[in-house]
Amino acid sequence: MIGFPFPFVSSGLHTSMSLRLFLLELFIDFHIYFIILFSLTFCINRFLIKIKPNKLVIIGLYGMAMFYIIGGSFLVSNPNNLFYPKRDFDVKILDTGFKFTWQHKER
Repeated sequence: MIGFPFPFVSSGLHTSMSLRLFLLELFIDFHIYFIILFSLTFCINRFLIKIKPNKLVIIGLYGMAMFYIIGGSFLVSNPNNLFYPKRDFDVKILDTGFKFTWQHKER
């Protein structure tokens, strides 16, 4: 599953190349990201230093934005993808992480 803090993409069940996209979680994640980045940029611009980006930086940011928009449009244009308004199952969080070879790992 992909997405933080709410997973909004999971693998599809009917083919290996399909995805299940959950629109409510995607909408909430997008707004959380936007609010955090806007607040951070606003606070830096208002209280620390004035942000005056160079033209090359602006062109690079527009290029990256277009890359993500085009990539996202290719992602959602796949006819095998399924769109759901809300995730209809619970997510089980597994306790995973790195363990050294000498540490006991239960299987």
